[in-house]
Amino acid sequence: MGSSPRRARRKGIVLRPRATAASGATVAFADSGEVDVAAVIGATGFALDHSWIDVPVFAPDGAVVHARGVTASPSLYFLGLSWMHSRGSALLGWVKEDAAYIAEQIRTRAG
Repeated sequence: MGSSPRRARRKGIVLRPRATAASGATVAFADSGEVDVAAVIGATGFALDHSWIDVPVFAPDGAVVHARGVTASPSLYFLGLSWMHSRGSALLGWVKEDAAYIAEQIRTRAG
């Protein structure tokens, strides 16, 4: 996708502001908007902040407990974590392999 918001929009991706809360399947955003979702992929960007996620998928030290981005929570996935699967997991040029894997896991879990 690259880093251009315009290119992302052309691909049909809806860009949202910061997520501020979640309850059930509803995610709330900083602009007061809400969206009902079937799955969440956490793409952390440059600074890790999982404080808004209240799901038991974290180790005592705060690290995400996952297998290649897939957590024990049936609808919570992570993308872009350092060494998630390979050295390139946190780099834009290589994250596509992890993204494809996560997409397949979502399809598989959804049935």
